[in-house]
Amino acid sequence: MRTAAPLLLLLCCLFACENAETIPDDDPVTAVRPAVDPLKWEPYTLEDSAALRPRGPYYTYRLSTLRATDGDPTLRRMINDTLAAYVLGEPLAVGASLEEVLPSEQARRFSDYQQQELEEEWLQEAPSAFTMAEDHETEVVFQNDSLVVLAHHYYIYSGGAHGNFVTTLLPFATTPPRRLAFSDLFREGSEPHLRRLLTERGDSLTEGMLYVDSVPVTDNLAPLPDGVRFVYEPYAIAPYAAGEVVIELTYGEVEEWLRPGVAGLVE
Repeated sequence: MRTAAPLLLLLCCLFACENAETIPDDDPVTAVRPAVDPLKWEPYTLEDSAALRPRGPYYTYRLSTLRATDGDPTLRRMINDTLAAYVLGEPLAVGASLEEVLPSEQARRFSDYQQQELEEEWLQEAPSAFTMAEDHETEVVFQNDSLVVLAHHYYIYSGGAHGNFVTTLLPFATTPPRRLAFSDLFREGSEPHLRRLLTERGDSLTEGMLYVDSVPVTDNLAPLPDGVRFVYEPYAIAPYAAGEVVIELTYGEVEEWLRPGVAGLVE
């Protein structure tokens, strides 16, 4: 009876070893997962036009944007959905893509343009008042393992003396995936100090054309290698003649009010 216990223990060990050898190498719990591929980009373009009358005026549309591919699927979907919302002017339905939605949506807008009610005499006298142009363009401003910054440029003309335009900065942290806002970059209580710096820099850049006493802090901002960039569209803080006002504050100027780790995003 004394030999039964050691024999039983030996059999248990052999059984455990045999089972361990049958575990596949690609077991999802124990296998080393491959690194996620870096985020890549594919262009997506669309150009079309519609005539209000056979010889014009026209509504012209041009899109040159980007589609994120590979990389983290959550980040990829977040970026693609954000860009689609800026192009369409509203969020995508869950599971939809810009490529699926935009052609029919733009056809609807062309149809509305062509079917608008108007006085023919006015059309003949001032055709430019009925001219429309819309232009979207997206570019990658900065990308590394921690941060992706896109810029979406939008131009619209719908009659009148001139069109209007705006550049929207879209900064995304990669881990965890999220779009960065002002509160992600700066500490509470930093706004009065930033307004002072922004006003001084804005007054210099516009050569005294600011028509605000204090330049407000904007969420249209992004951390970049040379500092934090703030973008103000025409008329936001200065007249149209001043154009788009782009203010960059260096990390040395704002480090006292930055949240920890912000400057490291661009290293």
